[in-house]
Amino acid sequence: MFLARNMSEDIKAVEDGAVRALLKIKEAEDQAAALVREARETEGPRLVQAAHEESRKVRDDLLERTRGEAEALTRTLIEEARRDRVEIRLADALAHAGAELSSYIERDDAYTVAFTVDSLPYRSTVRKDDLTVLVAGICLSGQDQRFDLQSLVGVLREGEQGREHW
Repeated sequence: MFLARNMSEDIKAVEDGAVRALLKIKEAEDQAAALVREARETEGPRLVQAAHEESRKVRDDLLERTRGEAEALTRTLIEEARRDRVEIRLADALAHAGAELSSYIERDDAYTVAFTVDSLPYRSTVRKDDLTVLVAGICLSGQDQRFDLQSLVGVLREGEQGREHW
């Protein structure tokens, strides 16, 4: 819901920016029209042509800046949506095992994931494509890659339960 509201606010911001740009374009065209009227009355065709050219330049400049801002915002929104999909994927994998995602850092081919299991904090590194554990964050005697993020939660719980019985 928060994402939808933020995206809605961002879209509204783009729309508002576009409206402001269109108002500036209209203002520039009105100024150009005033220059054209003045030119017709005093300076003749040469000034009329210059006013038309200036009007086109102002309009084109404003349109280009608005287009650039809209494209930048679109890229940002797409990146946020992609990041939200990653967050949902990691949170779901952990939630299915009864853990909670705290945060994550995206690396080239992996995520470093911070999460809690029974209120205890852990940090592990998993592959992006299948969430296979690369570094469990605890000693698994070199067997880290036998687990994925979801199954690692069970291993962590078993380890904590074993510790309680010592």
